[in-house]
Amino acid sequence: MEQQLGPSPLLPPLPPPSPAPSPAVNCPLYCSTQCTPVCQARETAGMAQCQADFVRNGKGCYDSCSNSTCNQSPDKTACLNSGCSYDNCTCGNTYTSSCCSWCRQAVGTTYSNCLNSCNKGFGYCMMDCIGNCQKNCTIQG
Repeated sequence: MEQQLGPSPLLPPLPPPSPAPSPAVNCPLYCSTQCTPVCQARETAGMAQCQADFVRNGKGCYDSCSNSTCNQSPDKTACLNSGCSYDNCTCGNTYTSSCCSWCRQAVGTTYSNCLNSCNKGFGYCMMDCIGNCQKNCTIQG
C-alpha cells in the first residue's frame, strides 16, 4: 500500500531579484567626457566671433585708412578705385596697398590675441567644469 503524503508544504515566495550592481563611476573620465563637448562648443563659438571681428575690423580699418590716404593722392578717384581691398594688397597703388598691409598687421595682432584667449578659455572652462562635476560625483572608480 502506498503511503500518501500530505500536501507539499508551500515554499515562501522568492524575493524579487536584486538589481544588478551599477558599475563604479570613474569620476575623472566621466567628468571629462561631460565637460569636453561643452567647452569645445564655447571655444568654437569664441573662435567664430574672433573671425567675424577680424573681418569686420579689417574692412573698417582699410576703408577708414584708404579714405584718409586717398585724400592725399593726386587722383583720389583712381586711388579709391585701385582694386585694392583688405583682402587684396597687390593692386600697385601705394596709398591703398599700404593701408591694406598696415591694417592686416594691426588687426592680425588683435585676431591672434583673440584666438589665444579662446585657447586659454578652453583650459579654464575644463578646469572649472571638471571641478564642479567632481564635487557632485560621489562614486569613484
